Amino acid sequence: MKTRPSLYKTLLAGCALACVALACGTSASQPEDPGLGATQTALAATQAAVLATATPHPTATSEPPTATPRPPTPTPDPRGPINFNRFSSGDEVYRTEFDLGEWEDEWLDLAISFDNRSIDSKISDVSMGDGTLLVSLKDTWQQVYVFNENAYVPRDVPIYIEAEVDNLGPTRNNNISILCRVSPEGWYEFSISSSGLWWIWRYTPQQGYISLTNGGLQNYDQSITSHTLGASCIDDRLTLYVDGVQPRNAQIRDATLREGMVGVAVFVANVQNVNVEFDYFLLSIP
Repeated sequence: MKTRPSLYKTLLAGCALACVALACGTSASQPEDPGLGATQTALAATQAAVLATATPHPTATSEPPTATPRPPTPTPDPRGPINFNRFSSGDEVYRTEFDLGEWEDEWLDLAISFDNRSIDSKISDVSMGDGTLLVSLKDTWQQVYVFNENAYVPRDVPIYIEAEVDNLGPTRNNNISILCRVSPEGWYEFSISSSGLWWIWRYTPQQGYISLTNGGLQNYDQSITSHTLGASCIDDRLTLYVDGVQPRNAQIRDATLREGMVGVAVFVANVQNVNVEFDYFLLSIP
């Protein structure tokens, strides 16, 4: 059960509605396909909606680094922002198996319908607590983002993020993504489609949505629905990994964005009843 206060959800929805109306009013020029063009429209609508309501976090300088030995897998306090000064190379900063039996409050979800130009809780179901984060999109042209607001990574801190994802059911025409450096300046998105295409995108309010590099997975078997999706954001070097392997050309240098939250996303274009399962989410220092 989600325990987020209703007032917070009301503020989140109110900010998002204004952004959706603006984005949908200009979306007619976008190509209608489930790839780059569709994601451009979706990201333009959701970027400001999420970021306008995100709680600003300090860069965690209140507690100095310590020489005291740490356990191999430190567990952050789920009630507040992660202090990245406590961690060094090789540390696992945060990991969840989504098995606490309830919604984990540091995660924020946002669902948008582009057909209705609105936020509508009826268009999607997002649940957590039975060992998975389950995102169910009922209709066409929908997008769901789930961000960890406590995992705001400060400037110049290198990170690796990873999630195990699984397309459930017969409808699998969608994009699944993990994100880093989500802030008012924009974000980076690492995405794979159910047809075996992949992208690394950058979104900024000034330039819009730009594909930094993209390609296809060799010998991709669409009958295999479960994959590990990983990404490293180290200085200006961005790298995508699928099932532990870096696809050809899946690394790019870009120094536009330097800090921000991490998260996951699911997008569908002209299909219905898409269900995507995230079995775990990991954040570590490479």
